[in-house]
Amino acid sequence: MKKLSIKQILQVLYYIQHNAPSCAKSTDIMYLLKMVFFAVRYHIRNYGTPFLNVTFYAMMNGPVASEIKDILEHKMPFNCDDGQSYLLDEIETIGDYDYEVKEQNIDELSPSFLESLDFALRNFGRCLPFKLSDISHNYPEWKKYEKILMADDDKKKNRVLMHYVDFFDDPAELHDISQDPFADDKEFLQTLKQDYIENAVAC
Repeated sequence: MKKLSIKQILQVLYYIQHNAPSCAKSTDIMYLLKMVFFAVRYHIRNYGTPFLNVTFYAMMNGPVASEIKDILEHKMPFNCDDGQSYLLDEIETIGDYDYEVKEQNIDELSPSFLESLDFALRNFGRCLPFKLSDISHNYPEWKKYEKILMADDDKKKNRVLMHYVDFFDDPAELHDISQDPFADDKEFLQTLKQDYIENAVAC
C-alpha cells in the first residue's frame, strides 16, 4: 500500500483554512473533516478516484477521514510515511477542538484536487461545524450505518468502515439542505462506479 503524504494532507488543510469564508469556523476539527469529506466525494464522483486515499469511518457526527483526524491531533497514522513525522509540528493546537495549519505551499495539489476543494468551500464553506455534520448525514455512504451508530443497545458501534464505492450513490431524500450540490448525470455516475469496481477488483 502506498504511504499517505503528510505534506499533501497539510497542504489540503491549509488550503481549506486559507480559502474558507471569513465567517467560517475553519480551525474547528469537524469543519476541516467535513470539508475533506465533501471534497473527496466530489472528486470520486467526477474523476473516478478519491484525491486522498484516506480511510473513512462513519461516526455519530458523520464521515471522518481517520488519518486526517489523527494528524490534526498530532498522532502518526500507521499508513503515513514515518520520515514525515516531523511535519506534525506544522499544526498548532489553539483550543480543545481547534487546530491551525502553518503556511504551506500547494505544489502537491493537482488541478482536480483544487477544483474539489473549491467545490466543497463554495457549497458548504459558510456552514457551522454541526450543520456540516447534519448535512453529511444525508449521503448513503453514511446513511447505511445510521441504525448501528444511533442504536441504544449492545448493537451500537462508535464507528464503521465506509466504502468508496458507495460515494457514487445519491441520497434517497434530503434533510437540512434544499438541493444536493452533488447531483449529476446518473448514467455518467454509473459508468464511473463500474470502472471503479473493476479497477478495485484488478488491484
